[in-house]
This record gives sequence, structure tokens and C-alpha cells, in this order.
Amino acid sequence: MFNTPESIEARPFRPGVNFHSGKLYEFTKKGVTVIRPWPAPAAWRKTLGRPQWRACRPQISLRPPDMSSFDQDDSSYCDMDKLPAGMTWERIVAGRKARERAEEEFRNAVPEDVRGAIAQYPVEVHWPLLRLCARVPGALDLVRSNPVLAYCLAENRRFHQPPATKPIRAARVWIRRRQRHALAWLGFPDAEAVAKIMRKVCPSAVTPRHCFYLRSGLCDSQTLKLLAYVPRITAVVIRLVTIRKLRPYFGAHLLCEVAVDEQLHMLMDIARMARVLREHRPSAGIAIHSVAQLFRVHDDLVARYNRDVRPSLMALNFPPPPVPEVTFEDAAITPIVTPQELLAHAEEQHNCAMSYAPDVAEGRCYFYRVATREEVCTAAIQTETNGQWRMGKVAATCNRPPSKLSLMAINRWWQLARLNTAASGHRSTLIVCLKQYD
Repeated sequence: MFNTPESIEARPFRPGVNFHSGKLYEFTKKGVTVIRPWPAPAAWRKTLGRPQWRACRPQISLRPPDMSSFDQDDSSYCDMDKLPAGMTWERIVAGRKARERAEEEFRNAVPEDVRGAIAQYPVEVHWPLLRLCARVPGALDLVRSNPVLAYCLAENRRFHQPPATKPIRAARVWIRRRQRHALAWLGFPDAEAVAKIMRKVCPSAVTPRHCFYLRSGLCDSQTLKLLAYVPRITAVVIRLVTIRKLRPYFGAHLLCEVAVDEQLHMLMDIARMARVLREHRPSAGIAIHSVAQLFRVHDDLVARYNRDVRPSLMALNFPPPPVPEVTFEDAAITPIVTPQELLAHAEEQHNCAMSYAPDVAEGRCYFYRVATREEVCTAAIQTETNGQWRMGKVAATCNRPPSKLSLMAINRWWQLARLNTAASGHRSTLIVCLKQYD
């Protein structure tokens, strides 16, 4: 049974989510967040440390939920003996479904055209775009036609210096100006070519980080020329053209073919292995022009790296695995604890995991072998600057995308490790895995 507004003072922080009296209430052990939906979206929060209500920026999703990964049949991925006392798989599923019902009522208050346009963006920008569409006339058209400008106007306090004292009023003013002038006010180069490039950015690529990457990258004439050549700019293209150390390794034609993160990671692996092997001078790059050539160069460098650098890597000592192994009904996830095991796994999977052996030895990342009834995968976890571990790249043989079964097993393993850490009373060093099952 969830809290209602009448019981907030009596039982302020009983975990749960409820939609009541036209507002979404989200309770945690440390605080409560109240979110008012369309047509006047706003949010407030109070916590044990700060008991006064104050405005906040919640993370909400306007996408329809996918409950397929929370069916009762998935309980085989959860080791009941290792869950905290009183926690059952049925309770986990019931809590998730109750949350989705409450959030669905919140979403239904938003007009369908607004909901559909914003749903194409990453979840982290849904809230500012929702507020922009609700309070700025003409914002919906901008959300559809120029994703980067729409988001930057919604968050203009982050992009314009000094920050506007009345950001919504500023957005209403600049949305009526020419797009190149609005972008210039937000810190982008003042050029019509920049406005044209912004209109080619996919909504799925619009995040705060990517917008800042674009803003700094477009100050470089070579980046401007590369992006002007590309008909459709994805998140992978943004990262590719704004990582300067990758410039010697690709030609403009590759930007029209790259589509997934795995290909970006492969190019970064190529750059790292080439530097170790002293394959080239910075002024004479490999110049990869197609995805097919990318795979060929990658496989060739992996073979040469494993052959030439193997003696020095075999002497490394790996630290104990930060997350223990686990076995489910149809999946097993085991840590790779020696350079010899990592080399054998890399050769089996035809990937470049062995080139990360020095990083494993220094505690910056760790590799796991994921075996399901469908395939064998490689899962990497890596440390953040604050020392916390988070999920990194997951790939099947030859760097192919993993199956849904493998992703579900990895997510269950990661969540179970977090639950065990919480049950032990220690501070968790694991960041929540947000892998999507699209």
C-alpha cells in the first residue's frame, strides 16, 4: 500500500510510487518527489536532510514501458537465497508493475503528439523538453525539426553564460529568432552551416554530453567539414568526429556507414593497439573508409598484438574480481582472473580483450565470461573517477551485439550483486546497470 498525500507527514518515506490527485508521488527511504504533469509540469522534492520542499529536476520517461523482461518466468535469474530478508521475486515484479501503472497515468496526461515527439529522445532529456513544449509556443515544431537547438533552449542556463535569470522567457524570445542566431547565443559558432548540421542530428543522439561535444568540436574547421558531409548524425558519429586522437584513422566515407557503438569501440581499440605496436606516425594514419575495412584492420591488429606483446602481458598479475561469479539456470558468469585465461578467451571470441590486460592489472577494468544456452559473450566492467564500478561493453563473438538472453542474465547478475552489497551493510561500489533491451 503506497503513501497518499494525507500520510506524508505520518510515514514520509515509505518506498513506492503512486499517482494521486493529478500528481505523481515517488517515495524512497531518503525522501519524496512530487511531479505535476501536463499542462503545467513542475516537480518538488524534500529529503531527510532537507525537509523543506524545493524545486527539482526529476527523470521521467514518456516512452511506453517494456514489461517483457519482468515476467514471472524470469525468476530463474534471481537467486532467492541471496536476496535480502523479506524480498521475493514476486515482490520485485509487483513493485515494478505498480510503478509502471502510476507512471502510465502520468504519461496519459501528456498530449499524444508531444509524447510521441519527445519519446524519440534519450530519457535524461524528457523532462526539460516536456517543460519547454508546455510553456513555450512553437517548441513542439522545434523538437521535431532541430533536436539540438530544442534541447539547448530547454536547458539554456547550462549553455548560455551568464545564465539567464528567466530561462523560460529567454526561450520564448530566442525561439522566434533565426536558428543560427539562437545557436550563437547558446555558444555555438555563428554560421548557417552550423544550423544545417544541427538539423541533421538524430533525436536519439541528443544528450547534454553530446551537445557539449558538438559545441566544442564545431569550432574546428575539419570537424565542420566532416559533419557537413554526413547525411545523418548519430551519437556514434558525434563521438567519432570529436575524439581528436581518432582523426588519423578514418576517412569521411566511414562516417556514413558507422551505426552502432561497437564500431566506435573497434576504432578506439585499433588506435590503442596501433600506438602500442608503433604502427604509424601521427601524420600518416591508417585511413579506414568502410565498416568492412574496419573489421579487417581490427582483426589483423588483434592477431599481431596477441603475438608480439604476449610475453610482457603474461607476466601481469590480475587483482581479485570486484564482482563474484554467479550461475543461473541457463547462464553462467565467471571472472577471467589471469592473463592466460584472458588470452584464451580473446582468441575464442576473436576480440581484442587481451589489449586491456594492463588496465585489468591496474584495476581500471575487469572481464567476465558470459555463457548462455545461445552464445558466449564478453562482459567488461570499468571504474569511474570516484572508484565505483559500472557496466562497460558487452559483446558476443567477433564483437557482434549480444542476445537478449545474455543481456538479461548480465543485468540480473549486476542487480543481485548490488542487493547483496546492500544487505551486507557496506557502501555499494556498483552503479546501477541501465542496459536497454531494444
